[in-house]
Formats: sequence, structure tokens, C-alpha cells
Amino acid sequence: MNKKNIFIRAIIVLIFAGSLNAQVKNSIYSMFGVGQLSDNSFGINKSLGGTGIAFQSGRSINYLNPASYLGILPNSFNMELGAYGIYSKSENANASQTDGDIKFSYFSAGYYCTEWWALSFGIVPFSSVDYVINSNDEVSGELTSFGKKFKGTGGLNRIYFGNSFNIYEGLSIGFNASYIFGHITQTETASSSGSFSGYELKNERSAQSLYLDYGIQYSIINNGPDKGTGWLYTIGLTYGASKKLNTTDDLEFIYNGETNPLEQGKQFDIKIPQKLGLGISIKKGN
Repeated sequence: MNKKNIFIRAIIVLIFAGSLNAQVKNSIYSMFGVGQLSDNSFGINKSLGGTGIAFQSGRSINYLNPASYLGILPNSFNMELGAYGIYSKSENANASQTDGDIKFSYFSAGYYCTEWWALSFGIVPFSSVDYVINSNDEVSGELTSFGKKFKGTGGLNRIYFGNSFNIYEGLSIGFNASYIFGHITQTETASSSGSFSGYELKNERSAQSLYLDYGIQYSIINNGPDKGTGWLYTIGLTYGASKKLNTTDDLEFIYNGETNPLEQGKQFDIKIPQKLGLGISIKKGN
């Protein structure tokens, strides 16, 4: 298969992967901001306990540090498609609830260009929103009580294009240029009770932004007496600045079957938190 056909197939997979979203099931923490942030670790990182800032591998893509893309085997093209499964159980003294899910989580591809340049691109989950909260309330001035449900769904994804450059023997730098986008839906529903007919308050939020993050790796090789017996010491650093997202909100109030748009008051800014990572790895032989 020639390189042109490989590239075309990768683009097709990327298009169909546009709806990938590794959602965390029933997490109360996902009700805040953009939701619960994904760890963005790929298969190789999960098998190493989530580490990877100082790791390079010729058979997989290490998204945790963009400087690591130069670890792709020479003259090779890698593609990865990840899936995840989750099973959860919540219980108290009176009841228990179980839930499970399985979904595709990420797509990534890496290409070795020259001995000093490698690149990677793909789509990965950025955050997820998935929660349901049930409570009770009362009509002011009456004895009528009613049930309330707060629900959130959705999340953000990230399409990225990364580059890694060798600027000195053992020293590589890299960056990921990303487009973060997605939708979050949050609803507050009051059930009807007696003379109270109930209502629904719904907020559709869209968010998007360009984002850059950076990485660096430096490796020192201590060759052993025989081939494949030496030591490789690597230190890695990653950094991403805090970034404000561009958001739009569509707020609706539904009462007695009628939908009424509401004007938005002042909204809090939603920001991507600053990140800083440090990693050290030691490898002996193969």
C-alpha cells in the first residue's frame, strides 16, 4: 500500500471519528465548567499506569508529549484507534445502582518524515459531561412538594496536529496545535404535582477554541559492552497555558408546552487550566 492510499484512509477514519467521546459515566464532578477532563493517555500510556512524558516507542504514538513523535520507527506510518469500557456501582444503605458503557475513545496517526522531523494527527476526547441529580422542592407559600431532576450530557473533543523536531543529538522539541470544540446540554426539570404543572429549564452551550501545548525530551545513552545492553536515560517536560474558550449559550424555559427563549445574564468565563508535566524514564537494552 503506497503512502498516498494510507494518508487517504487515515483522513476517512478521522472524519468518521468526529463523534468519538470517551464519556465518564454518572460523575457529579462533570457538572462544572467544561466537564470532567480526560487524561488523554493512549493504550501504551494506560499500560504504564498513565505515564509517558519521558517515553518514546517505535510501535505506538505517545500523545502525552509531542516531542516523543520522533520515536516512531524510521520510514513508518502508525495508526491507532482506541476504545474503553467502564462499569460502575453506587450504593447506600437503602438502594444500589449499576451502570456500564463501552465506546470508541480516540483516533491517532503518526508519520516519520525525516530523521529530524515526525508528525502526528488525530482526534481525542477533551472532557465529558454526564450526571443526573434528583432532589425535592416545595412551591413557595403552599404545601405542594415536587421532584426536581438536574441532568447534564455532552462534552468537548480535540482535533490536533502535532510536530516533533530533533534540534540536537538526543534533544527533541514538539508542539500540538489543536482545535477544541463541542456541546454541553444542562437541564433542570420539575415534575408536575397538584396544581403545579412543572417546567423545564434547558441550556445548550457550545464551546470552541484554538489551543497550543508544548513538549521537550532529552535522552542520554550509556552504551554497554554488547549491542542492546546499554542504558537510556530520558527526561521530559510538557507545558500548556491557560486558555479562555469561546462560548455561546441558548437558554430556554418550557412551561405548559410552550417554549420561551430567555436572555442570558453575565456568564462566567470557561478556561482550560494551565498544565505542567515532568517525567523521567530509564531503559536498559530492549
